[in-house]
Amino acid sequence: MREDGPVTDAMEPPTPGAPQAPAAAAPSSDEAPAASFRGAGDWLRTAIVWAFAAVAGTGVLVGAGAAQRVDALLIVVVASVLLAFVLQLAPGRAAGFVTRLAASIAGAIALLGALTGIFALLGAFGH
Repeated sequence: MREDGPVTDAMEPPTPGAPQAPAAAAPSSDEAPAASFRGAGDWLRTAIVWAFAAVAGTGVLVGAGAAQRVDALLIVVVASVLLAFVLQLAPGRAAGFVTRLAASIAGAIALLGALTGIFALLGAFGH
């Protein structure tokens, strides 16, 4: 037995008549959830991923040969995902991480899709 009391197994049933700890209060529906984006820093990190995807995607679409474009765009997507992970993990804050990461990655992929569509419509893909 320790000085501050006996060590009990958490799975033991409560002793009848012993005082019970109050149950944790469930969050009320009036409470707002934690904000996913807490200021300019979160938006800046997301915008950096989007800017990287736009610049790298434009560079690939302009500079890569027709045979290498798909492979190069895949590398840009992977690099954007890795950059998003690094930048969104940097603050060390778990609250809203999935939302921030999803916004970064979805925005990067949407930008790359839009750029590819624009280049296709402008005839940048030569046959």
